[in-house]
Amino acid sequence: MSIPEDSGVESPTDACDGLLEAIDVHRIFTSHHGRDTVTALDGVSISICAGQRRALIGSSGSGKSTLLSLLLAAERPTRGTVRFQGEVIEPRKASRMRPFRRAVQFIPQDCAASLDPRMTIEELVTDPLRRLGIPGDHRHAALQALENVHLPSSLLGRKRAEISGGQAQRVAIARAVAIGPKILLADEPVSGLDLPLRDQVLSLLRELSLEQHLGVLLVTHDLDAARALCHDAVVLDRGQVADRGDIRDMMSDPQHPATSRLVHSMPRIPSELMEARLAHHADRTREGKFG
Repeated sequence: MSIPEDSGVESPTDACDGLLEAIDVHRIFTSHHGRDTVTALDGVSISICAGQRRALIGSSGSGKSTLLSLLLAAERPTRGTVRFQGEVIEPRKASRMRPFRRAVQFIPQDCAASLDPRMTIEELVTDPLRRLGIPGDHRHAALQALENVHLPSSLLGRKRAEISGGQAQRVAIARAVAIGPKILLADEPVSGLDLPLRDQVLSLLRELSLEQHLGVLLVTHDLDAARALCHDAVVLDRGQVADRGDIRDMMSDPQHPATSRLVHSMPRIPSELMEARLAHHADRTREGKFG
């Protein structure tokens, strides 16, 4: 399986027909005694389209996690709307949430820790299919999902403790793609990983996006990870959109103080070196040399 060539030319922007959109969302938290409030999000809009790879970037406390919770329908905005395929998401209406849950899948920050150690790999990968009542041959779906992330079928009967950290990372991704989603929301998926495994995960996410026309929202504070995977970025600062645009332009010539602070606070890897590393790890991943 070869990775389709990524032209590097952008892609869908906010003008596209967003599959998943947050429109002018506000999220205000009130203290228990009701006197103090904290505005976590203040009029934020963002969209994710099919085939688009967008980064949501910001420092700690910028509002990234709150916005991610809204996009996952784990919380409701105080004001504004979150829409899927043009319809307002209604978490209380189970029948309307089923298509959303199938189309939008989440990759957590600590992928390995998210895997239930009591379940086999087959059970882990097919669990979303069972939960959503998706009919069909679930074992075949598990085999296909493992193939998509370059894992051998021999892992199906094993448990978390019997596989490597790199394999566990890919099992978590296989679990997310097994039901055929349209969008992946990835929360710091390479945070804390060593450099080779980090590159392999980014390469795999890019491959899946290209081959399956998946929209990916990468929530991160890591600008180099965002540049390696994404076409463009939205920068959050103190609950507001501070900047948005082509991520390479933003990194080479930051125009907003929040973007400039992020750019200058981190060591940067030259683009050519990053691309060479990802290409190298893409080859190793397809050969099964992962983690």
